[in-house]
Amino acid sequence: FLFTSNRHNPMDESKEKNVTVRFSTRIADSDHHLATQESIEVPASCKRRELSTIVKHINFGAEENAPEGVVYDFLVKPAGPGTEQFLRTSIANFIHQNAAHHNFEQTFEIEFVFAQPPPESPSGLPHPDWISSVDIARREVTLTGCFDGVARLWTAQDQQCLAEAHGHRNVITSARFLPAWMTRQFSTDSSMTDDDGDTTSPQNSSFWFVTGSKDRTSRVWRFDAAAGPAPTAAATAPSSSATSPTATGSVGCVAQLNGHTDSVQCVAGPSTAGTAQTASLVASGSWDGSIKIFSLNSLNDAPSTEPP
Repeated sequence: FLFTSNRHNPMDESKEKNVTVRFSTRIADSDHHLATQESIEVPASCKRRELSTIVKHINFGAEENAPEGVVYDFLVKPAGPGTEQFLRTSIANFIHQNAAHHNFEQTFEIEFVFAQPPPESPSGLPHPDWISSVDIARREVTLTGCFDGVARLWTAQDQQCLAEAHGHRNVITSARFLPAWMTRQFSTDSSMTDDDGDTTSPQNSSFWFVTGSKDRTSRVWRFDAAAGPAPTAAATAPSSSATSPTATGSVGCVAQLNGHTDSVQCVAGPSTAGTAQTASLVASGSWDGSIKIFSLNSLNDAPSTEPP
């Protein structure tokens, strides 16, 4: 059972060789069971497209007889110790790239599986400049930091802008949600009672996040779903709360975290509840070579927080 190819590449004579392969599959659908499981010879120049044509000929007599839209991927099993690998090039190139485990004389055991289409994004989230940071809450909210110095909140389902956070005087380099269990200890809002500890959904009234910037500061923000006045906690920068033309909520700066002498590159909050001492901490890393840890317990005392 020999398949030939009309392709010729004088620069790579190895691709003119034939190799022996034996196909197998674990696809449950009986239409895709092999009509033969004998070893066959195929050109070493074959890639996934040519191997798909061969398998369709074996199973259905001709490629046009195969069900519409069927595309296969091919998993090459190791000849000895090693792991299975998906074929992403020609068989000849695969042999050259894996010369320690494969050669032209062996019988290749190749399993075919249904190819999975690449994920598609229904649309994008438009920004006026480079996006430096993205964080996603499990409850349908996306947080982005942008080079225009603005952090934005988006709904995952319809990709609408919930609100914009203005206040940084330079590029935003990092943006992270703060967990609901952390922000609840600084709020009397009864709606912040998310049982699974997530950062809440856009339908809930408020949740918090932190941003870092090249202006050498970090900021803690609170989002309120019902657009209205900014939170009562003071903020030190002008324009600390704002909304976009399509916003459905408002964002206010809860605190500005000072202390770095160069750009803030990354920010983070606690991932677990920890102790009473660590549950209120926010950390920032800077180009000044330092990491600073801030306690949000001081929010009730001063609008601008210096590192402990």
